[in-house]
Amino acid sequence: MRAKESKASKSAFLEETKQLGSDLLTSRSHVNNAPALLSTLSNAKHPSPPRAEALRSLQAFFVSLLRAGKLESGARSVEAAKDGEEPEAVYRMWVWSKYQEFRKTVFRMITEESASALQVEALNTWMDLVRDEKPGEFNNTLYYKLCEATVRCKGSTNDILQLLIKKYFKYCDVRYYTYANLETLISKRLRKNEKVDTAVSSDEDEEKRSGVRLHAFSRNAYELLSSLPTLSNDEQKSGDDVHELWTHPQDEDRNRESGGKRKDRASSSKTKQSKPTSPKKQKAAFSKAWLAFLRLALPLDTYKKVLGRLHRQVIPHMNNPILLSDFLTQSYDVGGLISVMALSSLFILITGHGLEYPDFYNKLYALLEPSIFVAKHRSRFFELLDSCLKSSHLPAYLAAAFAKRLGRLVLSAPPSGSIVVIALIHNILRRHPSVNCLVHRDSSQATTIAAVKDGANVEGITAEEKSDKAVDGKLGADPFRADESDTAKCDALQSSLWEIDTLRRHYCPAVSRFVESLETDLTVRAKTTEMSISDFSSTSYATIFNEEVGRRLKAVPLAFYHTVPSTLFAENCFEGWTFGDVDVTPMKAIEDTKTSNIVVNKETVDAEEDSDEDEDGDEEEGMNEEDDEEENKDSMDDLDSDRDSDDSAGSRSRSEQSDGEDWPGPLKRFRSG
Repeated sequence: MRAKESKASKSAFLEETKQLGSDLLTSRSHVNNAPALLSTLSNAKHPSPPRAEALRSLQAFFVSLLRAGKLESGARSVEAAKDGEEPEAVYRMWVWSKYQEFRKTVFRMITEESASALQVEALNTWMDLVRDEKPGEFNNTLYYKLCEATVRCKGSTNDILQLLIKKYFKYCDVRYYTYANLETLISKRLRKNEKVDTAVSSDEDEEKRSGVRLHAFSRNAYELLSSLPTLSNDEQKSGDDVHELWTHPQDEDRNRESGGKRKDRASSSKTKQSKPTSPKKQKAAFSKAWLAFLRLALPLDTYKKVLGRLHRQVIPHMNNPILLSDFLTQSYDVGGLISVMALSSLFILITGHGLEYPDFYNKLYALLEPSIFVAKHRSRFFELLDSCLKSSHLPAYLAAAFAKRLGRLVLSAPPSGSIVVIALIHNILRRHPSVNCLVHRDSSQATTIAAVKDGANVEGITAEEKSDKAVDGKLGADPFRADESDTAKCDALQSSLWEIDTLRRHYCPAVSRFVESLETDLTVRAKTTEMSISDFSSTSYATIFNEEVGRRLKAVPLAFYHTVPSTLFAENCFEGWTFGDVDVTPMKAIEDTKTSNIVVNKETVDAEEDSDEDEDGDEEEGMNEEDDEEENKDSMDDLDSDRDSDDSAGSRSRSEQSDGEDWPGPLKRFRSG
């Protein structure tokens, strides 16, 4: 029952608020409805629907007065009272005071309201006041307060930012004054920090709180600054004014009706509008805002976001990007991930804007650590590294130092990192033929280089002495100094890329196959091409595995059969063996049969020889000696062959008898059976 009554009372209160607003807009006689609507709007205990209705009614009332020029400040009302318009002046002063109260209430709703719907309504109302309070002119006084509240907000500013991005940042005047206000706010904050630093304070808690507030200020300023869209390249090149404005200039007829003062105000506002619409002014405001922001003490998360954004969305739109050199060189000297992220922007300043940074390559050389293979921005780093080493004017010792440093890293790199390193070394060797001596260096060359370093007379050294020197400790010793940070002192040009040869036996097939690309003569540029590092910088275990799984393998036969076998082994594979119930003729019986056959054959041969001799004696004695010799020879050959077969059979039988004594159980049974 109480719920129904409460719901009915809320509905009645909403209807009453709507009626008050409707009467206020229809007749001046209901102007006293404005205080009642202001009371409803300012009371946070009231429901959101009546407050939103009161906000819309009051906005329509005051905006209509502003556009008609009937709402002026208190000073002008006093001047009107002196001119004899006292009742009208009092009315305007009263309305102006209610308008001031309305502005304060709306601003409080923007900064303190927890209900997002009411906050959005209040922000829309505030931007309407920015446009209409000074007809034909952008009221930056009100907009400055909004920017200040945004960057100083302790909580989340997502709702405000999203509405500004979606609805208002597309207007050039809003963007221009946002840049200008941010520069002013940041400059004030920096001056305040300088005063705090010079003052002696013993309250550590206060210092911590100020640091936290500064970090919150920096984060909010970055979110607001990075949300602003920049001018397109076509707009920057054309130089034409951008006329998409949030404020609209007054018509000439309205200016004539409002008198000379209004004409002067319109003419002055026209000159002011030239700033937001000029692309040069836009770029100038953009540059000043970013340069002021980069002087702040940034928290680490914001610092990384800024470094990741500078080369893509800041440097191309600045008037003079070389002004970022101090910030970028300091970031590059930090080391680790910060240096890797600063490399992109610093490389653009060096190659595109003439920045001289003598220690650039030594700092880049120091970034080549094993941890780079697991860094978040490793893909971009390897691509930039390849671009930095692309110039043919680099000295040989510098190219050799990077090739050798990469080769040493490959010994502990994952397979994906090894592939990138091979591609980088391939490009270095192809671009700089003077360092191809690293591919192969024999011991005599190494001995000569070592002797020269030691100050010896190389011309008088013989080959044997060179060999002796190599044996004494130079053979296999790498002159490269891996712990030297100076590329000119690491002796890379006197070494060799023996690390690459170890990859031929790498456990990953993709690496061992890819290293074969270095076997070609890279000095012949017509027969080779540079490798695109972007094709390999994103390689990972997953990509290597998917590539290996997707490879099309050749079908190679492991064995060949005329007929398809039905069993694992054929019967003739184990001749003389017994398995299970299979009956196989014993080997001894076979041997005895062979021996008896040999004896019988021998006796048959002897009997035939005797009969042949008797028959020969009855024949004529005139047989020549050649026939006798041939018969004797044939008979002797037969006898020799028989004796040899008897000897072999006997020796085989004796060996089997002697060996059978030590045979295991199953073979003993086979031997006896």
